[in-house]
Amino acid sequence: MDSTTELLDRVIADLDMVLSEGVLAGLGDADRIRVLLGAGAVFRRAEAVIVEAVASDDGGEFAHAVGCRGVNEVV
Repeated sequence: MDSTTELLDRVIADLDMVLSEGVLAGLGDADRIRVLLGAGAVFRRAEAVIVEAVASDDGGEFAHAVGCRGVNEVV
């Protein structure tokens, strides 16, 4: 199985392709709605990944380890 960061890198690359092909401007209303629904689903899951990554810090030292005063600064 791929690592979590490799999976996220793939998602980022796929989203970059969607943005770089210039096809969004040429979509009809029905397709644009489907794109917005999909993008909303991606956005909610990206937020959930952020929340879970921060919440998984049991010891509270994660922020300090990356040079931040607290998790708010990390995010």
